[in-house]
Amino acid sequence: MASKRKPTGNNMNFRPTASEATKETAAGRRPLPDKSSVSSVLVVLVMHICRKILFVDPKWRVSFYAGVLFIVSFIADVLPIPKTFLSRSDHILNQYFVKLGWGWTLFLTVPFVALTSFTVCCGRRQRVLKQLTRILVATISWYCWTNLFTYIETNYGKCYVNKPEAFETKRKCLEGGFFWHGLDISGHAFILVYSSLVLVEEARAIIGWDSIDDLIRNEEFVRNENDNDPNIARPLQALTDAELTDCGKPSAL
Repeated sequence: MASKRKPTGNNMNFRPTASEATKETAAGRRPLPDKSSVSSVLVVLVMHICRKILFVDPKWRVSFYAGVLFIVSFIADVLPIPKTFLSRSDHILNQYFVKLGWGWTLFLTVPFVALTSFTVCCGRRQRVLKQLTRILVATISWYCWTNLFTYIETNYGKCYVNKPEAFETKRKCLEGGFFWHGLDISGHAFILVYSSLVLVEEARAIIGWDSIDDLIRNEEFVRNENDNDPNIARPLQALTDAELTDCGKPSAL
């Protein structure tokens, strides 16, 4: 008859050690994420799909824009474009939306960058202002490019008339009722592409946004319980208590 094998060591096999019991107890006391509702799950799913579409590789996005511009420009040169209301430069959409396109971009981008930066930077105002300097650089770049387009068209063209020397400037040519033939770089296409690229890059702040609440909750628990387990990942460990409190509170800006 086979004999029962005695357990080796001081502890029984079915009894956990004191360290294991403490470890399991600590793990059981850690906070769990809030219960997810059906609507929150659907929102996360939609956001995931939107991120996949929005945050494609920039080189593919730029290639797509360049290809569309080339094809549309080629078609516009070959086929006559009918004169409609939208083709006029004085209609309301062109006057208040396209010509003020960069203003509308700033209207959306500045509050978004300020609020997201305040959360990501945990209330550090100097870092928030540093994040906003990207918008300042983008605005300066927009101003320089648009003025360069105007300079090229005005100074590197000629009046479409028998005696172009009599109309040396674009203004005199147009006032005389003639056509100024110059290199007209489309400012409309530029502002659409440029604003799109700026908005997409600034929107990258929402990557990983869903996990901020979990990181804050876990860090607060570790600090309250004085749990110094080195196996616990603590990305927010370097923050002070005040900065940790300010995280997730953009209204404090």
